[in-house]
Amino acid sequence: QCDWSSDVCSSDLGIILTAQSGTIDLDVYGDIEGDADANLTGNGIVATVTDGTIDIFGAAGADILFRTNNGIVATATGDSAGGITIVWNGDIGNYIFPMYAGDGVNAQIQGAAATGDITITTNGSVAAGQGTGIYALNAGTGNVSVTNTDYIVSTNDAVFAHGNGASVVVNVAYAFSFNGDGIDASNTGVGGAVSVNATGYVHGDDYGIHVFSNGGNVSVTASNGVTGYNLDGIDVDTSGTGTIDIDTRGGSVYGYVTGIDADTSGTGHIYINADAVTGLNGTGIAADGAGGEINIHAYGDVYGGTTGIHANSTSGGATYGNIYVRTYGNVEGATGNAIEAYNNNTSGDIFVYTRAGYTVTAGANGIQAITAGPDSSGIRIYSHADINAGGAGIFANESSATSFDPVRVYAYGAISAGDDGIDANSAGSGEVYVSTYGDITSTTGNGIHATSNTGNVYVYTEAGHTITAVAGDGIFVSSTSGNIDVESRSDIVADPGINLSTGGAGTILVNSFGTITANNGGIVTSTAAGSNTVNVYNTVEGDADDNGSGDGVHATSTGGQVTVMSSAAGDIVGNNVNGIYAANSGATTYGVTVITNGSIGTSGTPV
Repeated sequence: QCDWSSDVCSSDLGIILTAQSGTIDLDVYGDIEGDADANLTGNGIVATVTDGTIDIFGAAGADILFRTNNGIVATATGDSAGGITIVWNGDIGNYIFPMYAGDGVNAQIQGAAATGDITITTNGSVAAGQGTGIYALNAGTGNVSVTNTDYIVSTNDAVFAHGNGASVVVNVAYAFSFNGDGIDASNTGVGGAVSVNATGYVHGDDYGIHVFSNGGNVSVTASNGVTGYNLDGIDVDTSGTGTIDIDTRGGSVYGYVTGIDADTSGTGHIYINADAVTGLNGTGIAADGAGGEINIHAYGDVYGGTTGIHANSTSGGATYGNIYVRTYGNVEGATGNAIEAYNNNTSGDIFVYTRAGYTVTAGANGIQAITAGPDSSGIRIYSHADINAGGAGIFANESSATSFDPVRVYAYGAISAGDDGIDANSAGSGEVYVSTYGDITSTTGNGIHATSNTGNVYVYTEAGHTITAVAGDGIFVSSTSGNIDVESRSDIVADPGINLSTGGAGTILVNSFGTITANNGGIVTSTAAGSNTVNVYNTVEGDADDNGSGDGVHATSTGGQVTVMSSAAGDIVGNNVNGIYAANSGATTYGVTVITNGSIGTSGTPV
């Protein structure tokens, strides 16, 4: 209630000040009520200057009461206008009694040639019943700074800060919008930076935090939670060389569409550090660049209604632009990929790491990494988490025929996949490395599928685990001319167990230490001019369903040496068409060597 004896109480306007030039300097020590008759026409403070400056100060306890349209309106209209500075230590409305219809604070520099800054600091509550909490618009070339240390509640945007100069800075505690964005900060000045720091919770009915920069750097820090009730939790766009840096550690981010969405159309880098993130109907974390580095650290659980984490760099011309994705919690892409990374830069690599003790869940592929760069574009995946995927568990593809960097996949957790457990490929000369240290189950594909066009392929599987391929090969490897080296220590139940082929002068070396139970061949290997060597150190059954189509070992070459050795424990057991079939069909001097130290068949079940 306004005290008519000591405060400013008015039915239409509390304080109105107008000047052509010079400075409007206002200090307020009592309460102001600008619309005491509640007819939605009265403002608390209105200060208007053409080519001067505005300086407004409100002391602690100097409140703008709720029966007010706009709390503070400060406008500089001319092209020669100076700055606007507002420091208000009292409340401007409150959560229980927000102002009737307008904005809490509305500050505008309207002249395009004006060079003054807008600086707004509110240390009390700001509550706008029908308007914007704090509205700051600078059409000139000056800066914009908005700070609130208490809370902002509004119907429209809680904070709207727009500039056309060097920087826009927003520092708030708690910001809540019922029908707009929690924070909307933008800078249309070429190369102008935007910085947003929220130490309290931010809620927007549309976006939680929405930021745009015209080629400048963008920094967003939100440490106590962000919600975008109908759109994205955090949405950031820039261009040119502008860098995006988003840090939400300490709070969770929720978006009805995307949780965190960072986009640059230029070569600037994108850095995201986040705890829990949810994109209910879209992507949990999305980062799209055009040549710069993308670096994502997800320390909490990430959920996307389509994709969990998406990272994409699409310039096709930049020589540098690596992608790094590291996760330290559960990741889920309900209908799409859990983690996907695409790098189309000339020499951009992809690095993916998932921490042990968590799960990667996907409707499609668990981890998908694809490079399209024509030169050095390698892939490294270190998957310690378990993977449950409707498609491939891990899909790593170096798709350029001129690429030469290696593809490396290290899977330490268990993998359950509808398609291939691991699918790793190089369309160029890049070497492919696959190492597994957990169980792999594939429903319709291969346990491990590894190929290189002309490069070498290396596969290692750890003992104490099982590779199960219900309708495919346990380990499938091929190359047109590269060498293939497989050290298989896991048990294999598949159809066939190990299936390898290479051409040209490529060689094959197999050391099989785990048991193999297969329907259409235990170990099947084929070379052209290169040697073909198979060493068996544990039991192999090549025709477990007894359909007459699988050998225990089937090793052939059209021009290279064929060598098959079985140790004392390397028995060919169960049903097999041929225990060991070794043949060289080429007109060369290379021969066939078979050394058997184990049994081939039994009296009960001969081959």
